[in-house]
Amino acid sequence: MRAASLPATVDPIKLADSGARLTGELPVKAMGRLRALCVDESGTVSISLSFERSGDRGLGRMQGTIAASLQVVCQRCLEKMTLVLRAEPSVILIRAQDREDLTPRNTDSLVVDGPILLSNIVEDELLLAMPMVPMHDIDKCLAGEYRHRQEKPNPFSVLGELKHKD
Repeated sequence: MRAASLPATVDPIKLADSGARLTGELPVKAMGRLRALCVDESGTVSISLSFERSGDRGLGRMQGTIAASLQVVCQRCLEKMTLVLRAEPSVILIRAQDREDLTPRNTDSLVVDGPILLSNIVEDELLLAMPMVPMHDIDKCLAGEYRHRQEKPNPFSVLGELKHKD
């Protein structure tokens, strides 16, 4: 499907049956949980997902790439920063009534019980890719300057020496 025609809801099982491919962009503002972690809701998420039936059991599979450039707060210096996220989901699609023991071990699966918001699938993958504590690289962070200033000798270290004299 073309970028202009990305559907709001998808049925991943049906997409796998037809061997569909979704390519396009979604706005960050359409993803409430992700938007709450950002400084602003500007920006878009690039999506390239393919759906297929694979393996000897004919299991549905979704795989591809999801990428976003988000504006978040660095938790070290509390300044705005650009966080580039990239997720490469590869999941087995199963219906709620199917037995999960039929899926291969150590494989992520998505339980599908009908149409799902495409933005929810994309948002889940980006939230999994997001670091627990977003921070600049230390050499690019304003807090790094503060750390270097703290390496000066402590003027109270003399008191520590007096404490140990008998």
